[in-house]
Amino acid sequence: MSVAKIAKVAGVSPATVSRVLNNHPAVRRETKEQVRKVISDFHYTLPASRRSARGEERSIWRTGNIAVLAFAAGTRQRQLRVPIFAAALEGIIDSARELDLKVIVDDVPDSAELPRAVRQREVDGVLAIVPANVEAAMPHVEAIGRYVPVVRAMGEAIGGHFGIDHVGPDNVAVGRAAYEYLASRGCAELAFVTTWPQWAMNYARAAGFAAAATREGKVLPACYFPGKEPQIQVGHYGQRVVSCRSNEELADHLVTSSTRAKVGLFISRDRDALPLWPLLKERGLRPGTENFEVISCDNDEALLSMLDPRPPSIDLCPEQVGRRAVARLGGRIRQPNDPPFRTLVLPQVVMASPNA
Repeated sequence: MSVAKIAKVAGVSPATVSRVLNNHPAVRRETKEQVRKVISDFHYTLPASRRSARGEERSIWRTGNIAVLAFAAGTRQRQLRVPIFAAALEGIIDSARELDLKVIVDDVPDSAELPRAVRQREVDGVLAIVPANVEAAMPHVEAIGRYVPVVRAMGEAIGGHFGIDHVGPDNVAVGRAAYEYLASRGCAELAFVTTWPQWAMNYARAAGFAAAATREGKVLPACYFPGKEPQIQVGHYGQRVVSCRSNEELADHLVTSSTRAKVGLFISRDRDALPLWPLLKERGLRPGTENFEVISCDNDEALLSMLDPRPPSIDLCPEQVGRRAVARLGGRIRQPNDPPFRTLVLPQVVMASPNA
């Protein structure tokens, strides 16, 4: 039983579960009882702490506390309820416990003021979870870095790094993995689909997809943007860009534009596959057949279970991102004057099980 699963059963956020486990006072009594009941019902126990064999490893942590702040760029969205970010948090918490560190977790919907724990230096450092679509939060993260060491976790590696370490998924490698899977299935006609072409992570995935095809001497993939106006970010996606008014129009276009060659479709997120799935099947493009293959990304168990047949998906390995972010924070504390580091975690293709 993980922190993320406890949160799901209890109907609260992983941040709330973390506060209960750490006896944080800012949790309502009813909520504490609700979370503790789930913990008791599932016989959850804290993982045994594994102290470092080297005393200096533990000595770098002054307070023994680190903070995980999830930014949502002025919205009320709770990022840590999103499965991929909850998995990153789980990796952070597991790694922190191995170092005997306590983790303070909070959502930051409004970046107008620095958290009190940061201003008063009650934590040794901050792991800032900043999704690829909320780059506007980065100046606030930079401000945190003036008080305590900070490492950005998750999100896309674009633009300036703001002098901040970054550990995240390798989205260009995601595109390469998608190409390699589709090529291994004999797909000669390639296409890329995203409903959010303005997100940097989708641009990076499309770039990796196109670069892998070019390296192998294949025709550049067509890029489809259902529901987006033609002028949206098309310049970043090459010459074969098709902006469709709807998923229905996209499905029609795939049918009419495909040649006799086997079609391979890379859908940038599992969430984008959900509305497109029945439309493809209605038009005879059934994934996993001799004329059509699909791969998506994020390995979101809840969404993939709704797709029949269930496609392979690319796992961003967010737990590893979380673990490496904790390690990088320790490195930043040891060597505060080192230049900024960027660590990209390679993805993995996860195949659908035979019974899915």
